[in-house]
Amino acid sequence: MLLTLCRLVQGFSTGGEAGTAVAYLVEWAPEGRRGLYSSVSHATGVGGTLIAAGLAASLSTVLDSASLHAWGWRIPFLIGGLVIAPIGYYLRTKVDETPSFSAALRDDDATSRPMPNGPVWLHCLKAIAISSVWFVSYNVFMVYVPAFLPTHGHIRGGDALWITTVGFVGMLVCILAAGMLSDKMGRKPPLLVGAIGFIVCAYPIFLLFSTSSSVVLVLLAVLFCNALIGLIAGSCTAAIAEMFPTRVRTTGVSIGYGISVTVFGGFASVVSEALIKFTGSPLSSSYFVIATAVISLCVVLSLKETAHRPLVV
Repeated sequence: MLLTLCRLVQGFSTGGEAGTAVAYLVEWAPEGRRGLYSSVSHATGVGGTLIAAGLAASLSTVLDSASLHAWGWRIPFLIGGLVIAPIGYYLRTKVDETPSFSAALRDDDATSRPMPNGPVWLHCLKAIAISSVWFVSYNVFMVYVPAFLPTHGHIRGGDALWITTVGFVGMLVCILAAGMLSDKMGRKPPLLVGAIGFIVCAYPIFLLFSTSSSVVLVLLAVLFCNALIGLIAGSCTAAIAEMFPTRVRTTGVSIGYGISVTVFGGFASVVSEALIKFTGSPLSSSYFVIATAVISLCVVLSLKETAHRPLVV
């Protein structure tokens, strides 16, 4: 019950901080570096998950099942509470507001100025649609697949955890690379490649997951999925932040991010398992990824490129 309560508090905190962190990094970024700066927010998030996955894999390897269930599961929580939490608190108490936000506060006409390219709610819907494939693919391939492989495939649970851990390393690198790439090429090309990649490859990848007993092949497939996720995550944050003016950027990003994470990402594992039970096919988990990739692709095609434009105040 205490762990559940702490997780709820953490969820509320993330809901308030995720959009703020993206807006903060985008507004501090030098011209032509917004993609890279904003990608850092999710690269560090993946880095935290990488540490967690590495700890889980290490503990499952070093400890027997009885020790892991008796006391070993407490170790990651102690590290998070005693080491990481104080660092986070220190950073949050020392940061300054961005120049863009300070300028918006001084602008008396900012609140009455109409939104560019449509109302806020429309931009929020676009943000939800664009990021839907990101959160579904992330939660399906990096959260659900480690349980899928030993249950519906032929990979042992311990090996599945190590595959996920290595996959997170690849994703972290791809997110940062995609952020830099989007500063050069624009936000739309990486988003389009990522969405099309999942539409074409999600089904055959799940076919491989359900039939192959080769750890190497499954690892390569996971790394490929993580490259596609990295392309989307590394460019999506800047694309969404640039859709909103400074006065509502944090709100817009937070709503788009939060709803997409909750509705699409949060239920990804449940939907994936429900599809398997409903259809009787382990490959049906790919349908959810494909559906959200189609939604994201359609919205991305309708977007105007914002990578090389100044931020709207």
